[in-house]
Amino acid sequence: MNRRIWTAAAVVLALLAVGLSLTLRPAAPSTAINNKPLPAATELPLPLPAEPAVPAGWRVGIYEGHVAVFAAGTETPEQVLETAVASLPVADREALRRGIFVSDRKTLTALLEDYDG
Repeated sequence: MNRRIWTAAAVVLALLAVGLSLTLRPAAPSTAINNKPLPAATELPLPLPAEPAVPAGWRVGIYEGHVAVFAAGTETPEQVLETAVASLPVADREALRRGIFVSDRKTLTALLEDYDG
């Protein structure tokens, strides 16, 4: 009878040990965030650019109180018009303060004709 009790106790202890080891084992990393699967550790979601992209075209803005043309991404004007910004309507002054970006020469020429009065 003692042998059966010891055997039963050993089986119970073994089951408890297995259950405890499964409970205390570290959780596997999640494979989803907001129900979207995560990329594998070796995958990158997007390629990393070598350098920040510089927009093509020009920015029409203000330089020393006058309408000016800047190559995109530069702070030195390519051209400064004689038109004083103070002589323009408030909406135009605000647009120039923010910078007006154009990507082609035809649009730039038409815009400068509007400001060159």
